[in-house]
Amino acid sequence: MGPLETGIATLSAKQRQVIARVHFEGHTLQEASEKLRETLATRNNYYRGLKELRTFLQARDAVQKVREGTALEGNEAYSFESET
Repeated sequence: MGPLETGIATLSAKQRQVIARVHFEGHTLQEASEKLRETLATRNNYYRGLKELRTFLQARDAVQKVREGTALEGNEAYSFESET
């Protein structure tokens, strides 16, 4: 599972539904709200879901950068060159 799929899996069911309808199926927010039989809640779920997804992906990237930095430091600490 990729990072986007993992992030989407962390959202609530309603947030996943509206984001899927808008971004993967190409519906507008109005169309998505009609299909989900909701009103303003659709818009709130959409924007809150996007915010949570953005936060998840940014945190994941930050952790990955820290891990990469730690790995580089670890590799440099044990790097020896031959004097011959």
